[in-house]
Amino acid sequence: MSNHGIGFEGSRDEDVSRGSRLGIVENILKVALNGATMTEIKYKARLPQDLLDEIYLPYCLRDGFLGYQEKTNVYLTTEKGRQYLKRYDALKKALSS
Repeated sequence: MSNHGIGFEGSRDEDVSRGSRLGIVENILKVALNGATMTEIKYKARLPQDLLDEIYLPYCLRDGFLGYQEKTNVYLTTEKGRQYLKRYDALKKALSS
């Protein structure tokens, strides 16, 4: 796998293979909480276009974590996505204690 920087606030030097898929989904959902275009998600979640297009957006849409508004080309975190964020945060807290 090539070096693609990821991380919501982290360094672009991180390798995608080191970023957890759950954490990448978390980043996307956080960016889209109030609505975001694909470009905003790409840059704010620090994901390369190919991974966003081919893996993460299709997954989040298919599983109902994100919705898409065609009229405005905006992705929005759904209620199911908000639940994901809450549960993932609780999991991270439980694992760190």
